[in-house]
Amino acid sequence: MKLLRIDSSARRNSVSRQLTSRVVETWKKENPKGEVIERDLATTHLPAHHG
Repeated sequence: MKLLRIDSSARRNSVSRQLTSRVVETWKKENPKGEVIERDLATTHLPAHHG
């Protein structure tokens, strides 16, 4: 089983980041063989769309 965590806040100590961290911790306890895939949109450079 996989869990996709997406953070988008530019603030490192945002409430949403704290909440997703808690969710991931709980999920890992319930799914010890599960894989967490993390994406941080605040640090990921996305290509510009030209259209």
